[in-house]
Amino acid sequence: AHTTRAASVPAPALEPVRAEGGFLGWVDRMLSH
Repeated sequence: AHTTRAASVPAPALEPVRAEGGFLGWVDRMLSH
């Protein structure tokens, strides 16, 4: 769904990001850490 954001992120990095619920999930993790 977020093809624009996904295109700016390396392919290997997309897998864990998807697993955590997408870009918002990634941001949430970064803020938590």
